[in-house]
Parts: sequence; C-alpha cells; structure tokens
Amino acid sequence: MRPEKFTQSLQISLSSAQSSAALNNNTTIEPIHVMQALLDEESSSCATLLQQLGVDINKLKTQVKEEIYKLPILQNSEV
Repeated sequence: MRPEKFTQSLQISLSSAQSSAALNNNTTIEPIHVMQALLDEESSSCATLLQQLGVDINKLKTQVKEEIYKLPILQNSEV
C-alpha cells in the first residue's frame, strides 16, 4: 500500500481508526475501527448513504462500539 496515493479523506479515516485502536488498547487495527471512523467522520458520505438506506446510525454506532470492546486488548501496556 502506498498511503501517499490515498485521498485525504481516507488518510483521515485511517488515522482515526488507528487512534481508536490505540485508545482501546487493541492489538491491531481492525475493519471495525475503520467503520467507526467512517461513521464518526463528519465529511464522510458513508453515514449519509447508510441513513438514506434506512439505517439507524446511532444504533449502528453503538453496535460498532460494542464490537470494538470485544476485541483483544494489550494487558499492562506501559510505554
């Protein structure tokens, strides 16, 4: 992958996904982190498209958070 070829929006979303994984002490960045980033990103068309399809965005955000809490975490991670 060549990140410099990504759109700025995708770079922001991936950075946000990385931050989410770090904040939750997850061992890896997973697709669910990217989903959370896309739903939280104000300029992302992802949430708008899902709303137009009839998806309850707030419920989906809650479900995404619940799935993130189920991911493996680093124990005693001191840096």
